[in-house]
Amino acid sequence: MQRLGWIWPDGVEVPLGESVERYRVSVGSLTFETSEPRITVPAEAFDDLAGEVTISVFQIGDYAASRPASISVTI
Repeated sequence: MQRLGWIWPDGVEVPLGESVERYRVSVGSLTFETSEPRITVPAEAFDDLAGEVTISVFQIGDYAASRPASISVTI
């Protein structure tokens, strides 16, 4: 994800340098995409998952995806 600036003079987040804001969220074998920095997934989506799974969040830029921010949790 590209940023248009790196100085936070007013304490507000700097603007993205991408045409749109997009994220990919992986939970085990499930994948979701969103255009907001949050996602709500119905509990039924996790019916087939059990045990330890990895949740990863990627920012999707115009040219590539970021490295994931990941955490492992037990469901």
